[in-house]
Amino acid sequence: MAVVIVAAVAIFFVLGHEKIESQVAQRVTALPKKNVNPVSPQKHAQVVQQANKQASWDMAAVKPISLTTLADAALHRNDYSALGELYSTDLGMKMNIYAGVGNTVLNLGAGTLKQNDVMGQENYALAGHNMDDGRTFFSPVYTAAVRKKLKGKVIAVTDWHQVYHYRVIAHRFVPARSLYLADNTLNTQKQPILTLFTCDWTGRGRLYVQATLAWTTAYRA
Repeated sequence: MAVVIVAAVAIFFVLGHEKIESQVAQRVTALPKKNVNPVSPQKHAQVVQQANKQASWDMAAVKPISLTTLADAALHRNDYSALGELYSTDLGMKMNIYAGVGNTVLNLGAGTLKQNDVMGQENYALAGHNMDDGRTFFSPVYTAAVRKKLKGKVIAVTDWHQVYHYRVIAHRFVPARSLYLADNTLNTQKQPILTLFTCDWTGRGRLYVQATLAWTTAYRA
């Protein structure tokens, strides 16, 4: 009986801790208006260039999300300029896009996997955390994939000038070393794609999602 009680208390605290982390993450990822300023294409290009210089590209150095990492990101979020925004009405997700895959960046939103990526061109590749709660970071993508309801969903990215709408055509679970799937190829020159990576529930593998560019619209605030 004592063992059952201890186990029940442990489960309560674990679930409570995860719920708190999820709630904090949703607050941290709320779009920081200070860094979301639609500017001229020329100015935006300068913002991207400067952000790329400061970014980390080492996926091996990414740490699991925690209340500590979220608190640190909240304190430093105004030190980072958003490059754009990712959203999906189909999946109920919305977050800023930042340069690189540094720990602070990935606690703020989605991060780019390659320095020279351009929205709407070739293979635009992004990474994001999965909190497995169905609503935070890339969790909606993961949940839809597990439920086999991801194919056909539309995911958009915008640089606040154009909006690039991609439709999911495939997803699969891959080893952590499979980041080569973010590379540009001859096929992506002809058909631009959006690639998303997020951790599986074990934290040791990754969910890989591929979506093709379906249409482009002008951005409206």
